[in-house]
Amino acid sequence: MPRPTNPRLSVVIPVMNEVENLPPLVRALTDVLDRLPTRWELIFIDDGSEDTTFTVLSELGARNPNIKTVRFSRRFGKEIALSAGLMYAAGDAVVTMDGDLQHPPETLIEFFSKWHNGVDVVYGMRRSRETENILQRMMRRAFYKLYNTISSTRIPEGAGDFCMLDRKVVDAFNRLRERDRFMKGLFAWVGFRQEPVLFDVQPRKHGRSRWRFLRLWRFAITGITSFTGLPLTIWSYMGAFVALLSFVYAMVVIVRTVIFGNPVPGYTTIVVLILLFGSFQIISVGLLGEYITRIFNEVKRRPMYLVSDTVNIASQEAESQSRNGRGASG
Repeated sequence: MPRPTNPRLSVVIPVMNEVENLPPLVRALTDVLDRLPTRWELIFIDDGSEDTTFTVLSELGARNPNIKTVRFSRRFGKEIALSAGLMYAAGDAVVTMDGDLQHPPETLIEFFSKWHNGVDVVYGMRRSRETENILQRMMRRAFYKLYNTISSTRIPEGAGDFCMLDRKVVDAFNRLRERDRFMKGLFAWVGFRQEPVLFDVQPRKHGRSRWRFLRLWRFAITGITSFTGLPLTIWSYMGAFVALLSFVYAMVVIVRTVIFGNPVPGYTTIVVLILLFGSFQIISVGLLGEYITRIFNEVKRRPMYLVSDTVNIASQEAESQSRNGRGASG
């Protein structure tokens, strides 16, 4: 499909306690966007910041009406913030990026070029991961390998949330209703024509990353359980395999008893069997619990987020979001 001659570009940026990064980020983005043949808007989603992030965004919005802000009533998470930004974005193309200046704004020029030439999803792919230690690289590689093996939706290793989406992709994405979101998987799931752009991750200038091991672990579990039920199937086969071993062992015990009598069973054997079957049961219950928790979150039908304040957002836009059941304005 041909692209509009005077397209509108929306840039969605979730932020939390990024007050020091905001002025240089806005300066860098406006310098790049002014070089592109587009009308543009910046949409910041304040995900429950506890510092003066919203105050700074309000001041920036007062000076430039193209800088818009949606403030959540509390922290709902980066994945929900990205989803909210896509719902508010009105552009013919929408960029999603982080607010810590690690995603270089200059990459948007190459994004725009590929989009203008017909690519529907242009995603940034990290050129290297030298900033990560060996353990992080090994665990990340293991996750992508496991995910792409068991899931029908493949994610390119190194791809992230830094991307440009065509309007039809955004509209398709906004039709998704799930609450537990794994954005990398959802961006891949919607399909359309996709191509990568390599970029170098910039050092974080201010603040510190809030992604710790436990959060990354939970994020990985969400990604796997959101796109495949194969772990449940595998565990069913595992249960059948253990049952078969138990049956074989029972036959051995019976035969040995018939031939050699009924000796007192060993304490070690009993303890090992109890621990083995107890471990399998606990893991099984935990695996079922992961899926049941997601069912529980979905059937409650709560809004994904609640909006406390907005800057430069038209009232009808906010009302539209509320009517769609996606959020509420306060």
